[in-house]
Amino acid sequence: MHWLLDYWNLKKEIVDFENKLIQLKEEPVEPSVIQWLEDFIQAKKSDKLELEKLVGTFGNLDNQILKMKYIDGVFLKDIGEKLGYSARHIYTAHAKLMKNLKEETAGEYHEFMDR
Repeated sequence: MHWLLDYWNLKKEIVDFENKLIQLKEEPVEPSVIQWLEDFIQAKKSDKLELEKLVGTFGNLDNQILKMKYIDGVFLKDIGEKLGYSARHIYTAHAKLMKNLKEETAGEYHEFMDR
């Protein structure tokens, strides 16, 4: 499940660096700095896509729920329908996953869930 925090970290880094790039483009900065930052952002986006592909190969229900909810943006009730489980089962499984993630990662979890 730690892949979910890695994914959230990548998403946050990309947004932060894209915002920095916008700021830098409004200032007198060497073009090479802009190009380096653009390349860096693109590399982070590639890392994010690779992680999405990797997570897509995970077979267990827990990872499928997390991927569908946090990467694909599917509602929990719809995940149940797509995977052939009741909505109650998916809600319960998700609650357990979030509890475990919270316990395993302590403060890191709150940083992302408080957004």
